[in-house]
Amino acid sequence: MTKKIAKMACALAFAWAAQASAAIAQAGSPPPLPASVLAEEAEPAKVDYLRSHVVASGPVTGPFTFDFPAGFYSSRLFLVGESHGSAAPHLFDLALLEDIARRTGLRDYLAECDPVQGAAFDHYVQTGDDTALRQVFDYWSSRGSQWGTQAYEDKIRGLRAIALRLQGAPIRVRGLDAIQDWSMTLDWLQARGIQFEREAVEAAAGGQAKAGLLLAALGPVQSDEDQILSAIRVALEAQVAGRGREGTIVAAYSALATGVLEGKPAYGMWGLFHVLQAPLKSGAPFAAQVEASSLPAAGQIASIILVPIDSAALYAVPQGDGFRPVPLDTFNVTGPLVKMDGSADLVAAAPTGHVTIYDLAGPGSPYVNALDFIHVTTSIGQDFEPDNPGTPTTDYARYLGVVRGSSWAGPRVSAR
Repeated sequence: MTKKIAKMACALAFAWAAQASAAIAQAGSPPPLPASVLAEEAEPAKVDYLRSHVVASGPVTGPFTFDFPAGFYSSRLFLVGESHGSAAPHLFDLALLEDIARRTGLRDYLAECDPVQGAAFDHYVQTGDDTALRQVFDYWSSRGSQWGTQAYEDKIRGLRAIALRLQGAPIRVRGLDAIQDWSMTLDWLQARGIQFEREAVEAAAGGQAKAGLLLAALGPVQSDEDQILSAIRVALEAQVAGRGREGTIVAAYSALATGVLEGKPAYGMWGLFHVLQAPLKSGAPFAAQVEASSLPAAGQIASIILVPIDSAALYAVPQGDGFRPVPLDTFNVTGPLVKMDGSADLVAAAPTGHVTIYDLAGPGSPYVNALDFIHVTTSIGQDFEPDNPGTPTTDYARYLGVVRGSSWAGPRVSAR
């Protein structure tokens, strides 16, 4: 692997270190971790526990079966966290969403995209018109994003299929992230007659400056302001205030939770960092901030973290004026560049070619007061560091999933 590939791959593929991606991108070609770090023996008692506490499973290509404890379905915020670029998590995401929706009536999908991109997804789910949907994926693909894949686009199309199968209220897609595609956002505002100096916004240096100009143009909140415009305003306000990406996501969810959700549960699949329910040294993730808040979901979050073993992920190699997608299999949690403590138990417990979800807080669990799966060592100096070294595994997430043997989420095919 070349230095250029290694530098960018660390930033893009190692999703749960996303907060440190800028530092990772400056690293040189990383060597494999020392054998002393990679060497680990499985603990039979823990392997037995895992094997007897499977709550969801299925081949990496589906279908999946679900056997979560009853309390899981009373959660107010369901989150799946994964390392971007593999195919199986998207299939699991769809299946779990439909399972929860059928059991609870949940109808709100929280997407890792900005408000206007989320509106494009929502428009497709409601109508089948994929014009704006393809625009979002064209944007991601042109920038080498691990979201710009056929697997993700197929998932959104699958979301519409689920919506058509379900009866009752429609599934709504809500984009909670900081503004990603400024051009698409400006187009959306202009189409609704909102006046601003587009050239000035586009020329402004950095997102905070762009957000300040747009926020000034929007003026005070209007009584007839729709949900998407309100979501754009929330994102702009957070950006102007310097709250960072995680703060923007929290602000967007807070506005939804105290507004249109009206106490209803919501679900989404995000990068692994965002769904952790306790702070890290690098900051407090979205789920951790909600957990510590007075929002209705505090104390009622169900996070599932998915870790890759024997799997491949997409990486887009910069090439001329574009990118060349390639599969990489070097960012699994068993090495050679990343090693998660306790992964030997997962290798021993998890069947190959499957997605397997374990309940880490069942009766007699060895993980409730343990630190397994918390410490992650990398060869690029960006280790996974809990804010409090004594915080046990289950404070971060009750459910841990292994994606074993997934193919990469390949590049998009020609436009349909």
